Amino acid sequence: MRERGGNITFALDASLGRLTKYLRLMGFDAEYQAGGDAAAFFRGVGDDRIALTRIRQLCGRLPQKDWYLVQDDDPDAQVGFVLAACRIEMGDLRPFSRCIQCNRPVQALEKETLRGRVPEYVWQTQTRFSGCPRCGKVFWSGSHTQRAQEKINQRFKRSSIRYHGK
Repeated sequence: MRERGGNITFALDASLGRLTKYLRLMGFDAEYQAGGDAAAFFRGVGDDRIALTRIRQLCGRLPQKDWYLVQDDDPDAQVGFVLAACRIEMGDLRPFSRCIQCNRPVQALEKETLRGRVPEYVWQTQTRFSGCPRCGKVFWSGSHTQRAQEKINQRFKRSSIRYHGK
């Protein structure tokens, strides 16, 4: 298992798409296999990532030194499993720092460059924006961001995971 303070990176097979988005939302580098041969995917991403799979036959044959069989179908339960299994603490998270579609770190964007690219109401009411340099998706803090942050906070408050937040 990883040393405390190290970067936590994941590789997830095609059966864990929703979990991938949640991990990216929390700021983790999470490579995802959209399709194809899962064994080849795991060999191709390197052995330094934590491998997450639902394919029982792959277990024990993955090149990654750290891997987990995710058994639950429910994405919320999957997140709880990964956080506990990997001993992830609140301080390990960097919420909203990665594109949930591309996995690239997002970058701050100048508001003036976004007129016409975001809804007018959003342009009028928001001051901070970020975007994905790969796919061009634009992000801003809205009610969905608040709800996601509250869900993250609640997860750490109600679990056995040590909580280092508000």
